[in-house]
Amino acid sequence: MQNIGVISSYLYIIKYELPIVIQMLTGSNNGEWYINGDYLVLIVTFSIILPLSLLRNLGYLGYTSGLSLLCMVFFLIVVSMTNLLPSRTSLFHAVIT
Repeated sequence: MQNIGVISSYLYIIKYELPIVIQMLTGSNNGEWYINGDYLVLIVTFSIILPLSLLRNLGYLGYTSGLSLLCMVFFLIVVSMTNLLPSRTSLFHAVIT
């Protein structure tokens, strides 16, 4: 039951937060297909989650756990820097709205 909660939270982040990050990095508008959260969920599910769930040897999941930890540290740094630099915060909010 815990796995369903974890994967749901990851997919929520992919659907609602990743398009904002991609839009901020590329400067694209809302009409592009790669900014649509529904497409991103499908792409991530079939290219990352499905192959990982089909592994016979669970030892390889240690590498993905390390990658997940690095991503969490990256998000921690981004959120910390956003709070420390108010000029970056106003730029980030301008991209969101």
